Amino acid sequence: MIDRVSLPALLLVASLLAGSSASADTVRLKNGLIYRGIASRVPGLNNRTAQQNNAGPTVSNPFVMIDDEVRQYFVPWKRVADLKEVDDLAGRVRIKIPQRKTGRTSGPEVIGGFRDVRPFNDTGHGMVTLTVRNKDLAISLGITEISPDAVKVEGLDYSWEFAVLPSSLPVETLRSVLELGIDPKNEQDRKAVVLLFIQAQMYPEADSELQNAVQDFPSLKDWADSLRPQIAEGFALKGINEIQRRIAAGQHALAYEYARVFPRDGISAEIVRQADEILATYDAALDSRNRILMRLDELQAKVEPELADRLRPLRSQLADELHYETLPRLATFVRSERDPDLTPKQQLALAYSGWVLGDAAAGLEIQDAVRLWNARFLALEALRAERNPPRQEELFEELRGVENLTVEKLVQMVPQLPLPFEPVSTQPRTVHDVAITEPMNVGAPVKYSAILPPEYSPRHRYPAIVVLHDVGKTPEDELRWWAGAGDGGPDGWAIRRGYIVLAPHYFADGETAYSHSPEAHRAIIETLLHARKRFSIDSDRVTIAGHGAGGDAVFDMATATPDLFAGAVPICGHSYRSSSHLYENAQDIAWYVVSGERESPGVRQDNARDLNRMRVKQDVTICDFKARGYENYREELPRLFDWLETVRRPPLKDRGTFEASTLRVTDNEFGWLTCSAFPADILRPPLWDSPGAKITPMTVSGKITAGGTIYVSNPGRRSTLWLTPELVDFDKRITVHVNNGGRFRDFVKPDVSATLQRLGITGDRERPVWAKIDIQK
Repeated sequence: MIDRVSLPALLLVASLLAGSSASADTVRLKNGLIYRGIASRVPGLNNRTAQQNNAGPTVSNPFVMIDDEVRQYFVPWKRVADLKEVDDLAGRVRIKIPQRKTGRTSGPEVIGGFRDVRPFNDTGHGMVTLTVRNKDLAISLGITEISPDAVKVEGLDYSWEFAVLPSSLPVETLRSVLELGIDPKNEQDRKAVVLLFIQAQMYPEADSELQNAVQDFPSLKDWADSLRPQIAEGFALKGINEIQRRIAAGQHALAYEYARVFPRDGISAEIVRQADEILATYDAALDSRNRILMRLDELQAKVEPELADRLRPLRSQLADELHYETLPRLATFVRSERDPDLTPKQQLALAYSGWVLGDAAAGLEIQDAVRLWNARFLALEALRAERNPPRQEELFEELRGVENLTVEKLVQMVPQLPLPFEPVSTQPRTVHDVAITEPMNVGAPVKYSAILPPEYSPRHRYPAIVVLHDVGKTPEDELRWWAGAGDGGPDGWAIRRGYIVLAPHYFADGETAYSHSPEAHRAIIETLLHARKRFSIDSDRVTIAGHGAGGDAVFDMATATPDLFAGAVPICGHSYRSSSHLYENAQDIAWYVVSGERESPGVRQDNARDLNRMRVKQDVTICDFKARGYENYREELPRLFDWLETVRRPPLKDRGTFEASTLRVTDNEFGWLTCSAFPADILRPPLWDSPGAKITPMTVSGKITAGGTIYVSNPGRRSTLWLTPELVDFDKRITVHVNNGGRFRDFVKPDVSATLQRLGITGDRERPVWAKIDIQK
């Protein structure tokens, strides 16, 4: 639909399309997400970046912009899989709401935070108080139009127009305001309200309004009967989707209950079948669990008493850990019941070895299985002895002596290991305050707060969000924004989607802005490392997010420590200081940047500059709310969590070659390399606000060649390399060059100590290592 055109013409077309209502486009991204609105290819995020992108003779339109009335999304064109014009917006219901406007003066060009907000009432009136030039400015607002996709808002005494999503208003308020725009005695108007609710996918409201309309206008009965299947089907489909999300979130009891009470009347057989299959799957899993435990008892009764005594505590531990999501570890054991050639000992070996290593590595030797359980115990004890190196080394030596235990088997064991440390609490929906009294790095104690989702279980791997609060807010404020009010209030999106939410206490007392300091970095890093050893966190699905100054910190942390995170979500954040120097570090991080069109011009210029650079190699999605400013943008959460479902950190093998920059000694982990023992002149943090100060990042790089030669550039005096078979061949001699000087050349033997030391430091079960090389200058 959209062709390349000249730069001036494209800017004109983009501005015209933004106000058009003739057609809608569907833009499908390569990550599977779909955006709908008026789509156009654009040359940049603002005039300056458009000029930079078109400095040469060839016209470049590297972004596609999708305008859905409320906001404009910008994504790099190379991230787009498909763009289609799909429907006619003329069929969308729009209801005008009459509002009286007084003599309006020009509204604010820059909108900072609201000092006060009065929600919209039943007449569609609201008010916000802004601070403009150090003075309070109260602006009366009125809802002037409602459509399925947007609620148009205008200033009644100032010239200011913007839109919000219908979902951002309470349903009763929306109903009351709609009544102001229709004649309740006009059946066409009543039909329009029903259709608006259907188009907005507000099916309970559509059904209620339909019943009221038929009661007032009996002649609408046939029309209503034709719509009821559509309403029931739409409502049922949303219900099935919610059940599937709860299953993915590990909330199995809730998913089962939703499926059990799922309506069966008036909806398609396919949706009913899906609900019935969910129930059947859970019922089968419960039967399988009971059958597994019964079979273990039956088989253990058939072996010699001495072996049965050794297996009894293993069976008890397995029963405690047996869960809907751990049943697949015993798939081979379950199938073995149908194999008459397998002895009781062999079947028991399949169960107990599969439990420790995973089903794919299950074996038939019962003594090997018992030894694996002993190794599991020693591995957990070694992880718990992280503060006692002599004892930890004794445990490593015991592990090395376990017959038939290889590093490969230990690595297979890592994802199945119980957590080494108990969390402070596992109560869901509750704020848990945690103090790290002995942080891994030298410094003051670190604190963080956490909220767990419903039905939290260490058997499920949870995505996590590290959330950073704004100035004037608290860690708990930020937790609640993502996870919900608690105390019986509605669940937030993080709770519904099954995320663990962590809020570091990263602001020092008295700070009025984000400091970019090593201390703030340490607080954020230590929070994640500590939590991963106490909560079941999927390290490949950790996102860092924050508002305002917390958004500033997101830009900083994601570019400075890119291997910790899969995604970054700055909301009204500012990319400056470190992120302007380090943005190339974060090539594997997915970005979802939320902002308002009327935020500070300086912030928008800086962000446009850096995001325009980042889009070349990084997955960047920019959500810009039209004619709005510095807000929290809660209404973006549903779309944001859809995006989060697509975000994954790449495997370590993809980091064989990297080049990065660092500005602080806390930012010393890149891929398979840890840098340490920095010279004294590097230990000083950057002088950000010193006039004339030159900020020079230090270069860190690593390259592993196909022949097994490793090249390292490191500003520190010590390089620690964490290696896996995907990175190097352990059967060949490995050569390491550090800073074109220090050299290592030898065979490297995988060792259990490397696997467990790395796991003990990071808590990262998704990137287990096999060996390490330490090189000290």
